[in-house]
Amino acid sequence: MEDTARQDDYLRSNLQNMVQLAENQYYPRFSAFLDERQQAIAEQVLRRLVCTNYLFYGGADHCDRLMLGVFPSDMETDPTLFPIAPLAARSLKESFSHRDYLGSLMGLGLKRASVGDIWVNGTTAVLFLTEEVSDFVRSGLFRIGRIPVSVESPREDELFRTISYEEHSGTVASLRLDCIAAFIMGKSRTQACSLITAGLVSVNRVPVTQPAKQIALGDQIVIRGFGKCYLGTQIRTTRKDRLSITIQKLV
Repeated sequence: MEDTARQDDYLRSNLQNMVQLAENQYYPRFSAFLDERQQAIAEQVLRRLVCTNYLFYGGADHCDRLMLGVFPSDMETDPTLFPIAPLAARSLKESFSHRDYLGSLMGLGLKRASVGDIWVNGTTAVLFLTEEVSDFVRSGLFRIGRIPVSVESPREDELFRTISYEEHSGTVASLRLDCIAAFIMGKSRTQACSLITAGLVSVNRVPVTQPAKQIALGDQIVIRGFGKCYLGTQIRTTRKDRLSITIQKLV
């Protein structure tokens, strides 16, 4: 916990410097890749500093790990300026998991903040990387485990990803987080509470440890091991005074 708090304080300080430098030197400033919790911290800092000219971008649409770009107040935000250089790693016949690719990248000595999303599709994975490590990976990543891979620039069509959702409808007693989480998991509220209090549930990218937190329409809920979901935008009350809801789960 102390290490995490120290890292968060460093992130806040770094973000504040980014805002000041972007304005004082009239040049956009970019963070490393941020996970969703760090993105939420960044948004808090930006609100406190009344900074509105910024953009989160991960190298393509629908990325989860994103860089923050802070731009001078009178400069248009531009995703093409982000220092992101994706690569495609290809195997002739073997398919690997996200963990396999990430492990091999970490084995090269990369820091996690240098690696964005890893999109796995069959025997190919698109690796979103910072510009400063991309050439190193291109020349240094020869295999995943013991299986040879080739690394090259991705095709344009490989930088597009279709997002689809499964829709699940049912009823809950209330919009408390433990009720919604239990519905998503198909488990009891007691089991849901255990995950919440353990810090394994986040709402709108912020970890929440209070089972009684009220969830609003459209909120994003992420439960470790159960994926990312959104509460639908319409709710009705049944004759038994329960709430009929719809959950959209990212596939």
